[in-house]
Amino acid sequence: MAFLVKDRVQETCAAPGTGTLTLLGAATGYQSFSSAIGANNTTFYTIADQGGANWEVGLGTIGAGGTTLARTTIFASSNGGSVVNFSSGIQNVWCDYPAGKAAIQDASGVVTVPVLATNSTVNTTPTLSFNASNSAYTGGASVSGSYLQFLLQNKSGTAGASTNYVLSNDLGTDSTYYGEFGMNSSVFSASTPSDFFSINNGIYFSGHDGDITVGSGNGYKYYMAWGTTGQSAHVINASGAIGFSTNLGTTPALSGTTGYGTAGQPMLSGGSSAPPTYGTLGIAGGGTNSTATPTSGGVGYGTGTAHAYTAAGTSNQVLISNGSSAPSFTTLAGSGISEFAAGTALLFQQTTAPTGWTKVTTNDNAALRVVSGTVGTGGTVAFTTAFASQTPAGSVSTSVTAVSGSVSTSTSIGNTYLNDPYYMPSHNHTVNIEYIDAVTGHNHGSQGGYVMQGSNQYQGRSTDAGVVYYVGSGGYHSHSGSSSSSFTFSSGTASSSFSGTAINLAVKYVDVIIATKN
Repeated sequence: MAFLVKDRVQETCAAPGTGTLTLLGAATGYQSFSSAIGANNTTFYTIADQGGANWEVGLGTIGAGGTTLARTTIFASSNGGSVVNFSSGIQNVWCDYPAGKAAIQDASGVVTVPVLATNSTVNTTPTLSFNASNSAYTGGASVSGSYLQFLLQNKSGTAGASTNYVLSNDLGTDSTYYGEFGMNSSVFSASTPSDFFSINNGIYFSGHDGDITVGSGNGYKYYMAWGTTGQSAHVINASGAIGFSTNLGTTPALSGTTGYGTAGQPMLSGGSSAPPTYGTLGIAGGGTNSTATPTSGGVGYGTGTAHAYTAAGTSNQVLISNGSSAPSFTTLAGSGISEFAAGTALLFQQTTAPTGWTKVTTNDNAALRVVSGTVGTGGTVAFTTAFASQTPAGSVSTSVTAVSGSVSTSTSIGNTYLNDPYYMPSHNHTVNIEYIDAVTGHNHGSQGGYVMQGSNQYQGRSTDAGVVYYVGSGGYHSHSGSSSSSFTFSSGTASSSFSGTAINLAVKYVDVIIATKN
């Protein structure tokens, strides 16, 4: 669909009422809408009774067959700007150029454009040229007290709408070698920007495939205004120096001459609520905050321009801030400073807590338990109670059922040999006897004796005590017979039980963890 305006286009229609016109063909000497404008295209039209009493001017759309014209938008009419009801007769319809849509050049050469609108037609091969003496567009005004403005407005309030001025060079395409200055719609990117060029209501200046230069290139200052009134700015002067929150002078020559600080000063950030300044870097920022030279072992302190120095402390002492007063050296133990963060819990083997620590009395007479997860407490029995010496009290009962049965044995004994010398070892028995000599009749007292060997026996004589010898004669004897025994028993069961007070080992505990320093 395209918008077209052509010369000498006119047809007639018959009483269309307030609806679409049915075109009856071109008037003599004129073109038809179908041939000049074309089907599905739009154009400006005027329709009027042949007597001229009723008329209407608007934007119309040619139908697909080229024989109808839909009254799309009404610009003006004999019905007060509303659609006219052509109820009878024949009407003339022609292609028009409405005054409300015309760019009019006055006697001074000034062109007035009442409403500026654009369409979606893109010309990719324009014939353009520009130099100091040949411009595609010029303008001017001599209206007192008013701005000369060129207005470009996009009325679309959609998430992808913006208004752009686009410049492109000889290499430019739809996506390369161009710069643009524009403004986004109020809901651009649905109010959720994806980058700094897509902020809703944002004004942007960007370049594609080319460097961007902003500032004065002829020895003048460049101001970066900020704030709500435009009277505050940072400035870059002709020497390249940057001034923060510079002054606004009564004349341009007096403006932008302050805020540069002094040589050697660093820039100090004012955070997000104040502009930066030049100044002396404080102790907290790693500077000396002083123009003086400290003595050997001394340390500078203070804020702003205040500074002082203190003599060095002794070995192993630390420097402690005393607020706005001079700092001093002291030992770490007496300073109240600890290498442990507030809330750190440790174990101490002493009755009272060290200086700077608070004794915890929540758990008393409890054991410690090592866990690998979350710490906590538990148990109900005090440590000394659970692990005290306790004698169980109670009774034990046992019952046994008798066991019954029988066992019998039988033994037979054979012959036993006692034949000397195999079974009867040699031995003697000494017997002191008193005898009388048969020849002399002399009584020898206990100086006689018998010697017995085997079954033989003989009498001997001796001046010493008598000895009787017995010697086995051989042979054997036997022992025959049998023996038996019996035992009667019966089977059963045994059981026992205990009743009394058991030892309670549910000791109270406090969870701790074991950790190592990385």
